[in-house]
Amino acid sequence: MISRGWLAPPVLTLIFTGNRRADALQIPKNIGKDLAYLSDAAEIVLAHQEFYDGTGYPRGLRGEGIPLGARIFAVADALDAMISDRPYRRALPISHAREEIKRCAGTQFDPAVVKVFLSMPDTLWVELHENISAPFRLSQLKDL
Repeated sequence: MISRGWLAPPVLTLIFTGNRRADALQIPKNIGKDLAYLSDAAEIVLAHQEFYDGTGYPRGLRGEGIPLGARIFAVADALDAMISDRPYRRALPISHAREEIKRCAGTQFDPAVVKVFLSMPDTLWVELHENISAPFRLSQLKDL
């Protein structure tokens, strides 16, 4: 990344110098502080690694103390990670991802969010995943 565009100096420092992970956790805080209109989104990014049982990071939040958007994003992020190809493994089947998310309800994930996630058909998640980089409207989804 060459352009200094809208990124705040702490973000650029991390990109250019490769500072430690602890510094990376400051990025959402700094973006939210420097760009007030992104503060809610920055909080979701910061809190989406918190576990429902309080064993996550960076702040050890638990249960309802984790913003709802972050609890939803945690499930979506985990699903995407599992059903996407990675350099070290092929994508897992959606059935495997669903079972893993179900298994982690109450520990890693909010059980209420998992319940809603599991109530939606696999085809919806597959269609979203396949169209993630293409512009489309939610109303175009067949199973919504």
